[in-house]
Amino acid sequence: MTKLRPPVPFKRPGRGRLPGQSDYGLDDVINIKVRDTTTYTIINRELVQVGNIGAGKYVEIDDTGINLYANSLEKISIETDGDLFLGTDLSAADTTHLAIFANNQTYNSESLGAGDLLLGSNSASKPNVLWDASAGDMKFRIGTTDN
Repeated sequence: MTKLRPPVPFKRPGRGRLPGQSDYGLDDVINIKVRDTTTYTIINRELVQVGNIGAGKYVEIDDTGINLYANSLEKISIETDGDLFLGTDLSAADTTHLAIFANNQTYNSESLGAGDLLLGSNSASKPNVLWDASAGDMKFRIGTTDN
């Protein structure tokens, strides 16, 4: 009869890979082939790039934000079924710089309709531009006051 050895606890020598860990490290480039188009993903602790980087068509996420790149012959499209807000702090109306509304709603105590586009703050003390989709006109405003 063979006598089994007692289990030995795993000790990680230096900074080597753990058992079963992938050969891909955080600094590696991984190439993925999708529909005969080479797509690159680069992961490096604070940087993720997805898309065809060599052709200048990719999304980049780093420690400062998300960037969308397209070559000069293409456009960048963002589609959403809901509202779209861009700004430095979307929880506050005075730091939301672009808003496109998908539904009628009250935004910072102002009634806005589906299709309305607000460029600039919706604060009472800051100027903005409002495209009123239902009226079909553009308003240049001082805060939430029409001019």
